[in-house]
Parts: sequence; structure tokens; C-alpha cells
Amino acid sequence: MNGGLQWEWTRLTPLAMTMVALAVLLVIWVTLREDSPARTRWTSLMLRGIVIAWFAAAALGLATWSVTWEVQPGHYLIVRDDSASVRLRPDIEQQIDAATDQLKRSLGELGTVEVMHYIGQGQADRWEPAPVTTAGGPTTLLRDLSTLPGDRTAIDAVIVLSDGADESLSFASDSSATADAVLLPEATSPPAPVLLERVEADAYALVRSPLRFRVQTRRQSTRDGRNARIRIRSEGRTLAEQALAFSPGALTTEVLMDVLPVQEGREVFTVEIIPEQGEVIDAFQRTRIPVRVIRDRVRVLHVVGRPSWESRLLREHLRSDPAIDLISFQILRTTRDRPAAPNDELSLIPFPTKELFSTELPRFDVVLFQNFNYQPYFDPAFRITLLENLRRFVVDDGGGFAMLAGDLSFGFGHYHATPLRDILPVSWLGFGGWRGGPLRVRPGPDSDWFGVPPPSSVDLRRVYDVSAARDSRVVWQAGDQPLFVVGRAGRGRAAALMTDELWRIAYLGSAADRTAIAAFWSEMVRYLAGDPDFTDLQVRWEPPVVLPGAPLHGALQPHGSADLVDASGQPITHVTDHGSGFRMRAPTRPGIYRIRDASRTAPQPLIVQYPLEERVHWRVDWASWRDWARSRHVLLASLQQADSPDLLARITEQSRRITRRDFVPVQESPWFWLIGVLLLIGEIAWRRFSGAP
Repeated sequence: MNGGLQWEWTRLTPLAMTMVALAVLLVIWVTLREDSPARTRWTSLMLRGIVIAWFAAAALGLATWSVTWEVQPGHYLIVRDDSASVRLRPDIEQQIDAATDQLKRSLGELGTVEVMHYIGQGQADRWEPAPVTTAGGPTTLLRDLSTLPGDRTAIDAVIVLSDGADESLSFASDSSATADAVLLPEATSPPAPVLLERVEADAYALVRSPLRFRVQTRRQSTRDGRNARIRIRSEGRTLAEQALAFSPGALTTEVLMDVLPVQEGREVFTVEIIPEQGEVIDAFQRTRIPVRVIRDRVRVLHVVGRPSWESRLLREHLRSDPAIDLISFQILRTTRDRPAAPNDELSLIPFPTKELFSTELPRFDVVLFQNFNYQPYFDPAFRITLLENLRRFVVDDGGGFAMLAGDLSFGFGHYHATPLRDILPVSWLGFGGWRGGPLRVRPGPDSDWFGVPPPSSVDLRRVYDVSAARDSRVVWQAGDQPLFVVGRAGRGRAAALMTDELWRIAYLGSAADRTAIAAFWSEMVRYLAGDPDFTDLQVRWEPPVVLPGAPLHGALQPHGSADLVDASGQPITHVTDHGSGFRMRAPTRPGIYRIRDASRTAPQPLIVQYPLEERVHWRVDWASWRDWARSRHVLLASLQQADSPDLLARITEQSRRITRRDFVPVQESPWFWLIGVLLLIGEIAWRRFSGAP
């Protein structure tokens, strides 16, 4: 509880002040006359009259009131603007945060403090007691003050903290909303020199087919954007980059950029202005575009080192599948063969290793090495380079690779010291070897996940001896040996088949087993091509693109609990689905979020961002705000003045209670006698100096 003392003049004050003012004016008029002796005489008389009037005030009963007051505990409401325009400007948001904390500390000593967050007109519920963010739409905070929930009659003061982007200023005369104080940012930082204005792309794209982006940018002045560049990224990889070329005198320009989607599913492309050194990308320099990537046909490169029944079986199946575009190379002669005819008379073509594993490799979705030894066909000077290209095709580009066993595969093909060993889901010692049978094919730990039951009517006679790598999935086993193993390799997928005798099951086994082998080849290609159905953890978002803080619904498959994590893997919130889905609010920060449990991450992203059309006032229109505050008798101040004593005094004015009024005659004031004595000394000095009587 605080108190104070103030003085109030009585009703005789206007009479005394009028007398003094008339006397002073008369002195000035007399001193300006041309008659010098008369001027001196009248000046002396006027000064004497002022002195007499001053001391006569005490006799007339001139007095003041001494008022003692104290501040009673009050109820103060802080309304902070959490609309979209605030969230778009971190500098303003920090100012509002600091002002909120300062007012809570200062007013908390004088009573109770309540904070309400204004979400915006785009929300059905515009007010929240906890910090959330708007779904966009115009900000009309001042007009919406009348919609504050609860009983507000007991509030002593309403303090609004805003960024100044409020369209209800134009409705000041019609609005019944009121506030005791409005705090605005004193100054805002200017926007970035070049901003994204519009980004367009098709909602659907084909895997490994060009996807075109149409990007329109705007610069703040004709001097900006001379070295500006724009890029398109996906999962941290830069897919395209281009310089912006503004025409002389133009403020906008449009560029067309093509990227190549490599994975099936929902891919998120980030379009952003590349910041110059020392700059930070702001909300209008980056946007995220979700695109549903589908497959027209899976493009498979099939390389066979030696013709066999196994390779024939696989090739016939791939050629008969209308969803597969097959390019197959079978090695029918090696460089060591000596045919009895010149090369130009042979119908065989050379194996184009350099073209296939450099320039042409990105055109494929899946690469299959079946019983293939690379050494006789890869130029020794480029062997490691070409194999490294294949490794990057899987790890960086999201492609699929499978090695199918044979006498020229795995260790027999000298792959133990190549980059391909890093991506295969199996490991072997040295050159490895075969394990003899008979070996019955049986389900592995992950057979149900793959969805194809193992054939069982025919046993295998040999299986290449390997061990499954860490974090891989064993789909089928032969005895206790891994038979078919798959695993992730960077952004792509890899598989290893440790037998070359599936043809025996297909040709000699039961009808059910023949169907199982055909389904196995198809599912293997689907998995390697990145089909999202082969992910353990799935999530369905409704909607998949939301505004910060907006409500949304999700569903987990399988049901259970998981974390929502940001791009860096940091948990944001925990969700639980018992069978009916879950509801939550989107994170308040724009970004790409995913669902993750202890060991798995769902491929479906949640995109949180503001639309590019959401615009803010870059600078506060103080003139309009002053006019509004003057018409409504509202205190207008800056956010930096949240700790100002004058501001706190104005806010707590309604909570003051007068405890005592005392009548104090002026003659009891020492200041009254001091001023009177000074006037008397001045009058005497004037008469002696001028010689006036």
C-alpha cells in the first residue's frame, strides 16, 4: 500500500491570480510608453500595488487543501497482443515479453495482476489465459476488448501491450472498448531488403520428374537485392539455387526453379532468400511448400553378372509388372573371353559403366546387383568413384540398392573394401562363404512387417554366410541364418538376399509358394523405392499444414504414445492415442515437426507456418495512435516505459483512496513569505535605482 500528499487551491485562487496578472500587464504597458518620467512613476506604483496585493492575499483568506491519499490493493488486467503480426516479429515479441514481466512485478506489489493473451479475430475464441498464437486474420484488439470473458467490472485498470498493428483504430468512435493505458514499441527494426511475396508449385509431383516452382520476390528499394540469391532445400539438402535479377527501377521479380523429387510420400520443400553475412532469415524470407510425391513407374536398373535361372526369374517378373520401368544389363562375355570373331561383328554392346553410374544414375529409383562383380568392368581409375556415386545415390538421394547373392556377389565380388559395404544391412568376414543345406525358409523377426509369408515347400541347398547389421530388419531366415535383410541407409534403403535358389521354389514348389515368390520380388522393389507404407510408425494429421498455435487432430498407427519433435530432434510435446486419435495445439514456432517414439520416426511431417499474405505494419503509426488516445482519454506510452513511475501512477489512479483533507492557509507556508519578501525587496530597489518617489 502506497500513499502521497498533494495540494489543491480554494475558490479564491482565480481572483488572486487575476489580480497579479492584471498588475503585471499594467506594468509592462506603462514601461513601454514614450513619456519616460511617467513611465518610471507608473512602474513604481504598479510594483508597489503587486506587493500590497500579495500580502493582502493572506488577509482575504487564500488557502490550499492538503490531501493525503493511499493506493488500495487493486485488480489489474494486462492484455498482451499475441496475434500473428507479433509472432512474425521476434524483436517486438521480446519487447512485449519484457514489458509484461516488468508490469507484473510492479503491479504485483500493489494488488493482483491478471494476464490475458489476445489470439486474433481469426480464432473462434480470441482470448486465452495461456500464451498461444493466432490463426491469422485481421487484428482488432481494441474493438475486441468488449468481448473479454468473465466479469470485468472489478478491474481497476486495463493495460494493453501491442505491436501497433490494429485495424480497430479506424473504429475508435464506434467502439465501446476502452483501456487505461496502451503500450507500443518505440521503434521496430526495418524488414529484410528482399522478401518472398508469392511461391507457387503443383500439389502433386512424380518421383524423379522435374517439379517447377514459381517464386515472386519484392525488394524494399531499388538499391536493395543486387546480390540476392534464392534457394530450395529439402531435409537440409540444397536442391536448387539461383540469383535474383531485378530490372532497373523494378521492385519485384519472378524466377522459375526446377527440382527433382526423389522420394515417394509428402516431401516438404523450403524456399528461402539466402541471407547475406550477418543477416538472419525472417518470416517473410522463408516458406515451406508440401508436395505429395507419387510414382508413375518405378525405374529399376538390373545388373546381372552371369545368366542363371535366378536372374531369369527376376527379370521376367520385373518386365511383367506394369508399375516397373526396367533397364537390365546381363553380362554375357567378359574382357577375358576370346570369341572367334571381331568385336564389330558381335551383337553385344559394351557395358556403359561410366554413363550408368554417373550421369544416368539419378534417373533410377532402384539399383539391383545380382551375382555381379564390378572389377572386370569398372575402369581401375574410376572404380571407387563410381561405387561412391552409388553410395551417395542411396544415402543422399534416397535411392534403393539391393545385392542378390551368387558366386560373384558380396565377398566373392570383392565388395568388402568398397563404399557399398557401408550401406548394406549385413556384414561378412573376409570373402565369406556358403553354408550348405538343406535349410528351411522360415519367418524372421520382421516377417509380419514385410507382409509376405516365407515359402516352405522346398528347402534351400546353400545360403551365403553373413550376420545382420545393427538396426537392420531380418525378414526371412534359412535355419538360423539371415536370408533376406533390409535396412535404412541415410535417406535411402538397402537390402541383401543371401541365396540364389529362389528359382527352385518358384519352379518346383507349391502354387502358394510360387505366389509368395512373385509377391516377394514386388514388395522388395516397393520397399527399396521408398514406399511410405513400410514405415512402422504412421501418423495422420488433420490438417497437415497449420498456423502456429492452431488446434489440430492427429491419429497414430499403431496406437500408443510418442513425442512431437522439431527439426533438431528436441521434444516439443507428448501425445497419446488410445484409438480415437489425439487433439493438440500446434507449436507456436514455425517449422517442420514429426512424431517420434523410442526408435522410430513417422514420415508424415507437420508443417507450422504463417501464410506469406499475412502482413504487418513495419512501423508504428504514432500520429493515429495519439489521436485515438486523445479522443478516448487513454494514456499512450512505449513498451520501454513499462517501469516509469508516471505510468504506474496513472495506472493506479483508480485505486487511490483519499484518507484526509486539511485546510491550510497560505500564510502558513514559508514559500508564501519568501516570495513576498523578494517582491518587497525588488520594489524598494526599483525606486532607489530610478529615483521614483
